[in-house]
Amino acid sequence: MTPLLLTLFACGDGGLAFTPDSDLDDDGYAHDEDCDDSDPEVNPDGVEVPYDGDDNDCDPLTLDDDLDEDGHPLAEDCDDTLDTVYESLRVEPGSRLFTGAAELEGFCADACSVAVEGDLVVQLEAAGSLAGLACLERVGGDLLVEAGGELSSLAGLDTLAEVGGDLVVQDQPLLEAVTGLEALEAVGGDLVLVRNERLGDLAGIGALVAVGGDLTLQDLPRLGSTAGLEALETIGGDLTLSDDALLTSLVGLEALESVGGDLELAENSRLVDVTGLGALEEVDGDLLVTDNPLLAELTGFEVLWDVGGSLELRRNRRLAEVVALHGVLWVGEDLRIQDNRSLPTASAEALVAAIGEDNIGGGVEVSGNAE
Repeated sequence: MTPLLLTLFACGDGGLAFTPDSDLDDDGYAHDEDCDDSDPEVNPDGVEVPYDGDDNDCDPLTLDDDLDEDGHPLAEDCDDTLDTVYESLRVEPGSRLFTGAAELEGFCADACSVAVEGDLVVQLEAAGSLAGLACLERVGGDLLVEAGGELSSLAGLDTLAEVGGDLVVQDQPLLEAVTGLEALEAVGGDLVLVRNERLGDLAGIGALVAVGGDLTLQDLPRLGSTAGLEALETIGGDLTLSDDALLTSLVGLEALESVGGDLELAENSRLVDVTGLGALEEVDGDLLVTDNPLLAELTGFEVLWDVGGSLELRRNRRLAEVVALHGVLWVGEDLRIQDNRSLPTASAEALVAAIGEDNIGGGVEVSGNAE
């Protein structure tokens, strides 16, 4: 066998020798053409990988950071694709009023997110959108979307997570849904949706957990249910559902455990089902169920034990059964069961007995019910 002779040439510094046309990383580029001849992924045909700190294509003019060339590297830039935006959160100390869509266009300039410490009022004078508010993260005061415009969508409020004061959307005749409020988790004051004649869907506020003040859904003639409020656990003030002509059920309120003020179900001409209130334990104010002509029973109130104010069941034409309220242990003020033409007087009296007159802080009136 012929012996294999391997010859190594040493450089003066003790390392292996190479010539300018050597290709140590076998990537097809000679040493004098390759800016990193130890990495086969780095060469003049390489693809620049942003933000990795390497000159992957051996071209120092190819940007590796600050891709939008606004003078802010990625570590300082919340959006490195737009040279007009870099600030992560801009806080506006006062309040803002917008009366036209054009005024909204510069609202997000220089920032990915904006917090308004005061009130934000939108009173669009013509048909428009809220797209210019796409960076809005928080409003410390009230957010009012009022008459004066014809909004068909709340898209543009998609990053809004918190309103410290009231959130009011009213008198928007083209608004069919509250899509655009998907990130909203808390309203510190009142949440008011009134006189929006086409609003039929609450699915856009599915992340809402708490309302610190009142929740008012009123004069919404196309609202069929409360589906969309599945995450809502507490209401600090009143819950009012009234004059909603197509409201048939309270599906969507299954997580609601307490109402800090009054709970009013009134003049809902098609309401037949309140089972969505199955987790409700306390109403600190009045419980008012009045003038709901198709409501035949109160299934859904089985775990309710405390009514801090008055309990009134009046003028519900088809109401025939109230046994779901037999678990109530305390009524702080009056108990009135009146003018429910299908409710046997014996059933009304049985409810009074189940609660116990000693556990009723005010007067008791049972009258005008069926014999």
